Amino acid sequence: MRIAGGVRAILTYADRLAGRGHDVTVIVPAKRPWRAWSRNLRGVGPEWIPGFRARVRWTSRWDPARLPKADAIVATAWQSAGAVAKAPRSAGAKFYFVQHYESLYHGEQGALRQRGGRPRHSRRSQPVSSGAGSAVR
Repeated sequence: MRIAGGVRAILTYADRLAGRGHDVTVIVPAKRPWRAWSRNLRGVGPEWIPGFRARVRWTSRWDPARLPKADAIVATAWQSAGAVAKAPRSAGAKFYFVQHYESLYHGEQGALRQRGGRPRHSRRSQPVSSGAGSAVR
């Protein structure tokens, strides 16, 4: 996992939710299938957050059908927004947690939509993931 302000914030929220008794899984993409498999086998998580309490599940690609059953699922960046939007009902209520205007860092808004992101505007959290998505039970 790359350490950046947004990733650190998401992992801090996941850790604190787990600390309050929620069953939290953070889904993180790996560049290669064998890396995802190896990291899952070894239980690799964020080493820079000692005692991280949420479960980390590595994946080789964003696949809506492989998202875990949950009460809620949160896309945290345009990379995971498409998978969350297409996730089955069993994945829970869908949200898109936008921390900043993503096109400032990741190109034009139209290009984000072509890649699967669905930036929208609202006064509250966006029902609809950097690269991490979270499933909360």
